[in-house]
Amino acid sequence: MTHIVIYEEDDLTRALLQEWLSEAGFCVHWGTPSDANRDWTADLVIMSVYMPKHAGTQGVRDIQTAHPGAPLIAISGQFRSGFPPEARQPRVSEYNR
Repeated sequence: MTHIVIYEEDDLTRALLQEWLSEAGFCVHWGTPSDANRDWTADLVIMSVYMPKHAGTQGVRDIQTAHPGAPLIAISGQFRSGFPPEARQPRVSEYNR
């Protein structure tokens, strides 16, 4: 079974992702970047890049350290023009606008 870890502060977004992915047959864990030290197996990580309670770039680094080698999908419910340069620094190589 594929294990997906979701890091998202917004309750509604997190609940929807968890529901959809669980119904699709994935094993889903969720938390915030402060939970990154938990012993979760991750085949895929989905995280919000806009979490006011956690420093964005540092949050990405913490999560990548906790799940080395796991692909990371960065999502955001915030609509802004452009792409922040700091988001490219922690090994983010592709994005969609």
